[in-house]
Amino acid sequence: MIPLSASMTQACQDLANNLPDRVFYPKDLKYKTETKQYWSKALRELKPACVILPTTAAEVSTIVKTLNNHPDVKFVVKSGGHSPNPGHASTDGGVLISLRGMASSPDSSNSRRDDLFSALHKFTAKGAQDPKAAIIFSNVLAVGNIQGFMLHFFYDGATPPATGLFADILKIPSLKDQAKTRTYSSLLRSAGKGTSSFTIPYVPSNPGMYDEISSKWSAITSPHLKPLRHASSLCTVTFQPFPSCIGKHSQAAGGNAMGLSSSDPDRIILEYSCKWPDKKYDHVLRGMAREMTAWLETKRPGWLAEAGVDGFMPYFMNDAAEDQRVMESFRNYEKLKGLQMEVDPEGLFRTRMGGFKY
Repeated sequence: MIPLSASMTQACQDLANNLPDRVFYPKDLKYKTETKQYWSKALRELKPACVILPTTAAEVSTIVKTLNNHPDVKFVVKSGGHSPNPGHASTDGGVLISLRGMASSPDSSNSRRDDLFSALHKFTAKGAQDPKAAIIFSNVLAVGNIQGFMLHFFYDGATPPATGLFADILKIPSLKDQAKTRTYSSLLRSAGKGTSSFTIPYVPSNPGMYDEISSKWSAITSPHLKPLRHASSLCTVTFQPFPSCIGKHSQAAGGNAMGLSSSDPDRIILEYSCKWPDKKYDHVLRGMAREMTAWLETKRPGWLAEAGVDGFMPYFMNDAAEDQRVMESFRNYEKLKGLQMEVDPEGLFRTRMGGFKY
């Protein structure tokens, strides 16, 4: 992005003052989402000073009046059409006015997805402030590239809070709500089983990573889900916050096999899975999971550097695939492997028992 002038910075600030919750900056998820919505890669590389998403004609009027007070500030309007020319519906250092929110139905899913990803990002960083609350967010992919969103949440109490991050999540509208008071065991029986798992760092400065991950899984699974003959197949990518307080509580209780500690950072556990009825596609679906894992392994070093944390990202055994080397990802792997050799020198468990092994 080109250096911003004082008048450009002031224009964005005035717009934000006049239209709170409509102006977004490079650190915001909606800015990242909006600037990716171009078919031309050259246009996606341009970086506006700020993005504004009006939803009514009155808000558009306010934008025009505000910009009229800054005669040297460049701006562009982005609507439903496409232009490959930089500066037509894209800008580098100017104000981008997107009319995406002016249409009712076509973009409601994108808006809802942004709200969910934003809630996930905030909860991962601060959700541990309420140890009774937990969430698991899934992006569901079905035949014809139809997408939906499913949120599993749990609150260890009869009445959930009315304010705070968890309460904000509960306020997001849904098509179907199955929330009710139930025992913890019945909740576990209602959950599905994953195919592959991967652990990534929580990156405070990168709220757009969830959309990037979801888009990659969609691209990998799309060839299988597109044909109608696969109508009964279903794939999901799930984000499960893994806050640092888990390590703190575990260490206080005497430690754990994974090697979590009180100094651990916030993490996110990914689970990407598929369900399919015909066993002849077993190798196809499992191959897609391996492709996703390979891609994540190329991305994780950059996310670790961006988050400024070390590379200890252990697998979550519950959701890991059978070919993932779970035990080797544990911090105490060598110590526990040595202990196993000491107490089981004949290899009874190592060679004859199923499951993950040291």
